[in-house]
Amino acid sequence: MDPEQVTQQIRFALAELPTQNAHHTFEHICRRLTEQFICSNVLPATGPVSAGGDQGRDFETFRSFLKEELGPSGGFLGLISDGPIVFICTTQADNIFSKLQSDIDKVLQQGSSVSAIRAFTLNSLPVGARHRLQDEVREQWGIELEVHDAESIADLLSRHEGFWIAERYLSMPSEVRPSRTAPEGTLDEDYVKLRNRWHKSPTPQPTIGDFISLKAGVREATSQEEARPDLPFWLGRLREFLSHSSLSESLRQRARYELVVASLRGAGDLRSVDDVVRHFLFASLDESEPARLEDAAVLLQYATGAVGHDVSAITLDELRDWHIKITARVQELLPHSLGHRRAALLDVLGFLGMCRRISEEHIAQVQAAWDDTPPQANVIFADPSIPPPVRLTEHDFMDLQSAVSAWTELAEMLKDTPLFPVDHLSKLLGILAPALIDVPEWRTLADLVDQAVERTSGKSAVAARARDRAFALLKADRRLDAIEEFHKVKLDWWSGDTIRGSLLAMLMLSKTYLELRLPLAAKSHALGAAFVAATHNDSEHADLVAQGLSMAACADVMSGAWCGATELYQRAIEVQYAVGDSTPDSESIGWFAEPDLHLTYITECAGVIDGQLLESVQAITTAVGVDDVVDMVLSTASPDHERRWASFGGKDLTGPPFSDLGVTRHIRFSGLGTDWLVVAANDAKTNRMAERFAAGAQVMLAALASQDLCLVPTQISVNVERRRLRSAATGAVESLPSNDGRKWTVRLTPFVDATDVSAEELTDELVSVLAVIFREASLLPDDDFATAIKRAFQRGLTHKLFPPRPYDELAAAFAAEDKTEIRRGVWETPWSAREGDYGAHMELAWNDGLGPTYSEEKAQDLLKTRYQNLAQSLRTTIPKLRNSAGFLRTVNRLRSEEGWLDWHVLTAVLNATMSYRFPVQTSQYPSDTLLAQMQDAAYSPEPEDARVIPAYRLTPRVLREARQFSMLALVQIWGLEIHQNAPDLPAIERLLAARYGYWTDDLPHDDPFPNTSPEA
Repeated sequence: MDPEQVTQQIRFALAELPTQNAHHTFEHICRRLTEQFICSNVLPATGPVSAGGDQGRDFETFRSFLKEELGPSGGFLGLISDGPIVFICTTQADNIFSKLQSDIDKVLQQGSSVSAIRAFTLNSLPVGARHRLQDEVREQWGIELEVHDAESIADLLSRHEGFWIAERYLSMPSEVRPSRTAPEGTLDEDYVKLRNRWHKSPTPQPTIGDFISLKAGVREATSQEEARPDLPFWLGRLREFLSHSSLSESLRQRARYELVVASLRGAGDLRSVDDVVRHFLFASLDESEPARLEDAAVLLQYATGAVGHDVSAITLDELRDWHIKITARVQELLPHSLGHRRAALLDVLGFLGMCRRISEEHIAQVQAAWDDTPPQANVIFADPSIPPPVRLTEHDFMDLQSAVSAWTELAEMLKDTPLFPVDHLSKLLGILAPALIDVPEWRTLADLVDQAVERTSGKSAVAARARDRAFALLKADRRLDAIEEFHKVKLDWWSGDTIRGSLLAMLMLSKTYLELRLPLAAKSHALGAAFVAATHNDSEHADLVAQGLSMAACADVMSGAWCGATELYQRAIEVQYAVGDSTPDSESIGWFAEPDLHLTYITECAGVIDGQLLESVQAITTAVGVDDVVDMVLSTASPDHERRWASFGGKDLTGPPFSDLGVTRHIRFSGLGTDWLVVAANDAKTNRMAERFAAGAQVMLAALASQDLCLVPTQISVNVERRRLRSAATGAVESLPSNDGRKWTVRLTPFVDATDVSAEELTDELVSVLAVIFREASLLPDDDFATAIKRAFQRGLTHKLFPPRPYDELAAAFAAEDKTEIRRGVWETPWSAREGDYGAHMELAWNDGLGPTYSEEKAQDLLKTRYQNLAQSLRTTIPKLRNSAGFLRTVNRLRSEEGWLDWHVLTAVLNATMSYRFPVQTSQYPSDTLLAQMQDAAYSPEPEDARVIPAYRLTPRVLREARQFSMLALVQIWGLEIHQNAPDLPAIERLLAARYGYWTDDLPHDDPFPNTSPEA
């Protein structure tokens, strides 16, 4: 029916009320309208009081006062955080202005705080009179007055969400009904029947049946947008249910829970039910059933979220007190609980540990983050099952360690408690993974829960949970941790029915490796996905071939292999033409790749290098139909191409452009403090071996990043050669002498086909070579390093290296040898792969925190012992050096310009003295006897007649070399080991400086050389 007609019908029915002496009916109408449109926390002036606290007493006082002053049908109350709202109802027809004045004065003269007044009248109050009355109340009492006259009431009742009130309390013709904003069919049929039943029902009875029925309606109106307008009605019914004095405490608690959750999630505010929260949590302290304690933990989480977003007047102190007491209650019950009951209590304890830790400062930060967020999103944030919009750390939770410990104990019980709902815990861990990932027991917990999920639901369900964790970690910028989960997805979905999920995981691995600036690892996984999709029995996954190839091309772009990138883009676009009906674009051939943009850059750069190279690139862009786009973009660019490409930085790439063009292939990448340069002959087979090696090294960098290998920050140069015979005397890896950076020759077995060499053999060879190189760059003792490598294998290092076939086979499968190909070895680029800064991604930054064996206490003990021993070992030398002005000037310069500490000076003097007293031919290594004599002399008190080194010999260069030599002993003192035959002294010094306080640690002592001025 037309809305205006409905309003007229309702206006007519309202006009009949005074003639029927229906004062009570009018109050009921006003109260229901208030619940529906104004304030859900509404009680009449008589009846039981359900509110508590200080505001509850004010509320109760007002209820009694209204009954006495205004009569049994004169008004009712609404409670908000600012205080009570008084609602005045009158059916009086004459002198309505004076009647309202009188009622308002009666309410306000008794002195209690009032937040606002709403007046309902069946008469029409002229606008001028209404404004005059509002001004009087504002000036005299300082509060706001709103007046709802007959027109306003009729308008509210004619709305779909208010019409049920008219149907219940007014005599309305059956054909009168407002049209819905949303089609009736969008609501569930059972819900509509339930709503209609409760529209017509009397007050709900205190039975479990009525509660379940109300709960169903409340939850539907909370969760479904189409039913949201009905929520105030359901909240009002719940309050009626709670008002029964005979209601059991168990049902009362459950009804309170539903009222609170619906008010927050549906209405976006907790203030109207703050006292209900207080009652619920206080009563929960006597609970012994795990399910009810779980309700308390969840409600506490909701309340915490509401306080954090300023939609509750509950205090931080109240939240902390409840958390402590509810946690204590669960811990009190645990020792006496076994089996499923203990498992349920441990689950609650874990959830309590994950409750948010809110502070005043944090509230301000969160509020700032939500400034531009719609109010409804604020409500959803309070839902414990939905991740928050701001990144959280362990300090934002009450007790992460307690949570993980409780859930780990629970996970260990799951074999014996098969009915525990592990899927819920698994989903929750997926959401919370970014916060829990750094807790030491996290990996054990996740693995145990995955095992339980596999027992109940199979590997496919485990893969789905790992995928959820991976995406949650990606959103938190935890790419390395996400990679671990995606590898699990890849394995667990590696079967016929779910192979597509595995291929998508490989593409996500490629994308994530690329974001970590590990392009060869990315290329390996992209080619793997394309290979499997292309060789699968049917064409179901043919679309993933182009995506895989385009991702591989994008990886080549980042690594500077622009010949390979051009050829792979050609293959990707050709494949897309074959499987698609339209011209390929960025969206159709890959999530990450931008073929038009990349091929434009490549074309422009090729023109700077050589005209014939440009022709080769243009032949490919023309063949795949993107030449028009490339030409159009280049025509609008600056004509000064050569100047733009004269120098090149490493911000976007890991190596210079066209690093696969010349006679030698160069591959640059960085991670964990190591800067790698891989070089190889640029023929197809050797190039693939070099890329196989680089891909393996990059995968290994990511796999080992979570462990502290104590790697020295250095450059690792590797020359990859083809290994002629696997049984040859020359090993697969050879270290070359170097005191600045590490240099290697690596000989790898070329891959022809699976009959020549197996994938397992290639994996073993690659792992053994990489382990040798990583070990030499590490200062960990051998046992600790072996443990770290073993742990990486336990986490699946083998299957991470070759997904799913050897790299050479994957690359050869999509080679361009039989098609348009850019010739290698003809032109050289103007950029050197050995120069330039191609930094690591921040997640793969060098670990420059305190070393694994460092402690401040040990450092102070070593310094104390060092100063004592040096004073004795140089007790004759030091006094004589104090008399040398030249030496003192040197010391002053080293102190002021290079930051030398006194123990550096003394250690260098001691080492120079030992070399002076025990000379060794530079071409010879000291004998064991001579070394023993030197060590004995260094740690013994210096004789008075000792041969003192002349001061003129202690030049800055000599002292620097002597100090650096002493670092080798310092490494051993700290419980570390040097595995390099020719130690990389600059790198070792950088590590000691950053992680062992080499240039900062000192303690108070007497100055051994007090006169260090040049005039001394």
